[in-house]
Amino acid sequence: MLTEAKKVPGNIIGIFNEQNYTFSLYTIYENNGKTFIKTTFKDGESMDNEVEKISTKNRVRYNYKEDVSQGEYFILNNDILEFYNSENKMFTSGIKL
Repeated sequence: MLTEAKKVPGNIIGIFNEQNYTFSLYTIYENNGKTFIKTTFKDGESMDNEVEKISTKNRVRYNYKEDVSQGEYFILNNDILEFYNSENKMFTSGIKL
């Protein structure tokens, strides 16, 4: 799974392991001035989504560019990727590998 998670064009910001909901790896990377999150699933399948990067205080928020998430978003807080729902409640997190 990690080998697949590393297969991205451009600069990897971090790879995060989420083990409570999706049991997947999330790779945040930048390519040609755009930011993406690649989700790599246990079966080796993956999907890439462009995200909007918003810097706030000591954290960075990532919103999906397309409405594929039903209001979910991510916050990178040091080496933890926090997952939030549309009600602004954190429901899980991923640890940086």
